[in-house]
Amino acid sequence: MLKHLKTRHPIIYLVLLLYSFLVNGVLYFKADIIPPIDHSFICELLKCNISLLPQNFLVTISILLVIIQAIFINKIIIRFNLIGERNTIPSFIYVSLLAIFPKSIILGPSILSMFLVLEIIRNLLNLFDKENAIQKLFFISLIIGLTSLVYSPLIFLIVLLFITFPILKRPSLWELSIIPIGLFVSFYLFFFYFYINNNLSEVINLFLNSFPLWKY
Repeated sequence: MLKHLKTRHPIIYLVLLLYSFLVNGVLYFKADIIPPIDHSFICELLKCNISLLPQNFLVTISILLVIIQAIFINKIIIRFNLIGERNTIPSFIYVSLLAIFPKSIILGPSILSMFLVLEIIRNLLNLFDKENAIQKLFFISLIIGLTSLVYSPLIFLIVLLFITFPILKRPSLWELSIIPIGLFVSFYLFFFYFYINNNLSEVINLFLNSFPLWKY
């Protein structure tokens, strides 16, 4: 079986689809699988309520999103040659790891924000030995800001960026200074819309309450 996973034949993606539904199939038979939507400024702002959706539909969409993420992860690993082989094993590993915590895949801020996290990782790997990384760094920190609006604990990815960037290339002072600027711009543009609509204070309070560490 492992030998077949080391190929990239299109039928392997069909196997991945079937495998994902198989290992997560228990969710179709569980009651009360919908987790509360916490730590998401966007969801609180839009008053999202996924419990209104049929459970079987919700589970199906969630599993399909996990499959898309697994394929995206596989493409990142192949693109940057992270394991030295071109195969689909990382996709199966990702699906298997998430299946250990089945409720974690249910449609919500954490699973949706994973798409932005993968885009951050892809852009971060592109920085390796890049001569001028200012534009990429600004874009990455901008995405981190937007990601934290979807799932607030991910704002700490900015710390990870400060740690990993010097590993990928020798940073300049200007490159390091552009990181907080990009984060600030993402928040500034977002809140400026509410400022011109005269409900900035209410939105700021909602934003602060979406961060679990800031409630204490």
